[in-house]
Amino acid sequence: MNKNLILYFLIALIFGLLKLFYTQSGNDGVLCLLRPTNYCIEWLTNSTAIYRNESGFYHEKLNIVIEKSCSGFTFFLLCFLMSSVAILPHLKTNAQRFFLLPFALSLAYFSTIFVNTSRIFIALKMRYFDLSFISKNKAVLHEAEGVFVYLSFFILLHILIQFFIKNQPKYQ
Repeated sequence: MNKNLILYFLIALIFGLLKLFYTQSGNDGVLCLLRPTNYCIEWLTNSTAIYRNESGFYHEKLNIVIEKSCSGFTFFLLCFLMSSVAILPHLKTNAQRFFLLPFALSLAYFSTIFVNTSRIFIALKMRYFDLSFISKNKAVLHEAEGVFVYLSFFILLHILIQFFIKNQPKYQ
């Protein structure tokens, strides 16, 4: 545990600093997540968007806006935190520990792009179903769909990380 204490501190520090950054930023601050997600949505739906700093990516054809609250930044942070803390105790060498933070940040980033794109695409497809029996409030349905998608992918990612940890080759 002593060898990992500094890394646990760095993980917590990175998490806290990124969370602080997110609370202080606007759409431009999260473009690193919004832009690739928007490109994927454009590709999947054959729609183009116009970006405005104050409102985000507006898709006229789809009548949607992809903006800061759609960035998945909280999912990104939780994914980084979960993957770092899950993997760290299983690392044996300093070289492995050195690559943990870049690996966890990369895993969280690409997972967030994939999950965000999936969530927005599912929300677009759900427009065609009458879900008023669940709730008359469309905002509640949209949030519930987001929670379901994020939580499902978060659990799946955790299971995959545990699978790879348990099935890594054992070296003497």
